[in-house]
Amino acid sequence: MYTDLQRHYPELRMMYSPAFHRLDETKGLFDDCCIAFANQRNVPGMLAYEDYEMDVLLADVTEERAHHFTFRLFASLKEKEVATLEAFFAENGSSEQTAKRLKIHRNTLKYRLESIQEKTKLNPRNVREAFELQLALKLLRLDTGA
Repeated sequence: MYTDLQRHYPELRMMYSPAFHRLDETKGLFDDCCIAFANQRNVPGMLAYEDYEMDVLLADVTEERAHHFTFRLFASLKEKEVATLEAFFAENGSSEQTAKRLKIHRNTLKYRLESIQEKTKLNPRNVREAFELQLALKLLRLDTGA
């Protein structure tokens, strides 16, 4: 059914929630899906709520706190460095795949990651520090509506 709809309406976007077992869970899941869906305006197609559940959790962070956190980490980064981080995490830290995605040489990627580490004092290859960078990226996207 979805493919038929999408064929006629290529801009169609939908989100589905996890299964629920009680009727009183409907409103909460619907509200959560609306929050997650609103924060993914640029993502086409069928979206699973589970893939964006962190957005719902982060929606409760105040705008001021989110801005302070992201500004502290990203103020000194260039746009291409932020894009590099996003690609690096989207490719699960694979340098080879990230370089392909960005259409750059692996040495260029290495240089950018080192520059990011120097500027943020966080190593994108370290799990704990990468989490902090990923959290900041999520908050940045929520803050800017990207």
